[in-house]
Parts: sequence; structure tokens; C-alpha cells
Amino acid sequence: DFARHKMVVFVNPTEGIPFVSVSWPAMMGVVSGMNMEGLTVTLNAAEGPLNIEGRTPVSILARQIVQYASSIDEAVAIAEQTETFVSEQIFVCSAKERKTAVIEKSPDKMSVIISDNGSIALTNHYRSTSMRRAEPYVVSERRLQRTEQLIKRTGAIDVPTAVAILRDYKDTNDKALPVGSEEALCQFISHHSVVFNPDNLQLWVSTSPWQLGEYVCYDLRSVMEQQGVLGG
Repeated sequence: DFARHKMVVFVNPTEGIPFVSVSWPAMMGVVSGMNMEGLTVTLNAAEGPLNIEGRTPVSILARQIVQYASSIDEAVAIAEQTETFVSEQIFVCSAKERKTAVIEKSPDKMSVIISDNGSIALTNHYRSTSMRRAEPYVVSERRLQRTEQLIKRTGAIDVPTAVAILRDYKDTNDKALPVGSEEALCQFISHHSVVFNPDNLQLWVSTSPWQLGEYVCYDLRSVMEQQGVLGG
């Protein structure tokens, strides 16, 4: 039921940058979003210590980034100034800068990895050694290996290719994994699946079930123009 009731929310804030968020009713934060500056933000939960003190929910931090940041540096600055009580990987892409970054943040430390060639694979597995535990995350590491394998195999990635990767349920030997296996990219549990193209401010959002249904395209610029937010 949770995976069926999703929303695509277009926001024209009184302050900051207009943006779109893949969300659900009553959700004020952001888990997957893109703003009019061509900056995208997605969240990937990570293992780490919990803090019982009151701090900022990570979805609110993601909203602050998508609402106020127009560059990687601005996104990193917002993350540095915000204390959170869970560990998270914040994946940021800037179309204007042709860069992607992973902000890995826990209640007590933070690490930033920036790619100038636009390519970073992420599967809830810490990319920076300073954030990892002594023992490796076996399951998330296998998902990462499979993702990197598919990216290398396909080369240039268009929307259908990205969708195929998100629906993949095989291991690195191309053998089907058991249904619901945590080693699979597609575990048949996703609330939503989204493909962003920040170059043209478009996003494709999956319909149910999980990421197996039709992907529907939304155009952020077109919607904002229709609502009178932009001229044209």
C-alpha cells in the first residue's frame, strides 16, 4: 500500500529555487528531488550510529539542499551546517557544473566524494574509507559491484538503459537471485524509482508495482511555466 500511494510534488517556495519532489501525502521533506537550476538530490540510507538528541531529519536536509543550492559547493555547505541523527548518503548532481557528488554524513562526521566525469555508482555502500566500518558491508558491496558492471557494460546510459539497471535482479554472473534478495538492485520493495535528466529538467517516475510499472515523464520547466512561475 505504501508503494502505491506516491505523489510528484511541484513546489514554488516563497524563498529559494522552485523544485519537484517524488513524495507521498503529508511528506514535507525530500527523498528524491530536482530544482530549476538542474541540481538533483537523492537519499540512500547508510548504516551508522544513531543519535538520540533532537537533530534535523535527513529528509529536511535534502529539502534544504534542493531548495537553496544551485551548485555542489552550496549543497556541501548546507550539509556541513546541519546536524543529523541518522547516517545517510546524499547523492547530488549538478547539470551546470557537469559534476556529481556523494555527501556521506553520520551524526559525528562527514565525507564528500566529487566526480568530475559525472559518474558515481551508489548502492547504500560507503564510498569513502573514513566512513566504513572495520567489516565490509557484504550485501551493499555486491549491489555496488553489479551496478558498476552494468554501467561499464552498457556505456552511455539513456533512460531505457537506466530503467533496465534499476530493474535488474541478477548477480555479477548474470544469474537470477532469489526474489527479494538484498544482493539484488531490484528487491521488489521500492517505494519509488526515478530517473532524472537534469540537462533538460525532466524526470521519469515509476508506477506500481515498485519499479516494474510504466515510467511516467514529467517536465519541471513546462509545469512551472504553466503555473506562471516562469515566463514563456
